[in-house]
Amino acid sequence: MIFFYENDFPCSITLAGASEEMLGNILRQNGEENILGELLPWFNERYNTEISFSELAKGANEIRDELKHGHSYPDINHEVEVSLAYCTQMLQRAYVNYSRAVGVPTEKMAFFVRYVTENEKELFSEWSET
Repeated sequence: MIFFYENDFPCSITLAGASEEMLGNILRQNGEENILGELLPWFNERYNTEISFSELAKGANEIRDELKHGHSYPDINHEVEVSLAYCTQMLQRAYVNYSRAVGVPTEKMAFFVRYVTENEKELFSEWSET
């Protein structure tokens, strides 16, 4: 609940990103689609492009990976810009993979989904409609 009560987006992104990745690997191992695999055709159609899964994953995980590894900017003073919208979508991705891999979401996950549904416009207002 660090997302709700502490607004700690870097920690939320890092933890949700680790969960999303691990659960995505489990799904893939079991021959099932993870959320990024499902988003690829949607993304290509919406943005009239033909990027590969690895290109989509690299872009979708750029902030998460920088928070985890700091490869692009290995400097103690480097700051990674995180946003409410990015944090929310990372939590959503983890939620979808969890639901597919495990099944029934926890009570806190259900609370998060209701919160996003009720506040979607505010949560994603910084992202353009294009």
